[in-house]
Amino acid sequence: MTVYEWLFDLCKQRGMLEVEAATVLERMISDPSTVEMRDRWGESIELYTEPLKALLVHRLSLCVVRWIEQENPRAFYKPLFDGTVKG
Repeated sequence: MTVYEWLFDLCKQRGMLEVEAATVLERMISDPSTVEMRDRWGESIELYTEPLKALLVHRLSLCVVRWIEQENPRAFYKPLFDGTVKG
C-alpha cells in the first residue's frame, strides 16, 4: 500500500466520501507544507516509522479541517480530524 492509498483509506475510514478524500489529498499534495513529499506519495507506507506516520496523519488532519471549514462546515466527521474525538 502506498502513502497516498494509506491516507486515502484513512479518510474513508473516518467518514469521508471517496470524492472528498481525493480532493483533500490533491490539495495536500500541492500544499507547500508537503513539498518534501513530492516524490514520495507512491512509496510503500511500510517504509515509514510510526512517528512519520503520525506526522502524515497530522498534516492530513490540518488539510481536512481546512477543507471542511471552506467546503462542508457541518461535516459530521470533523471531530475525527480536529482532535475532538480520537479515531
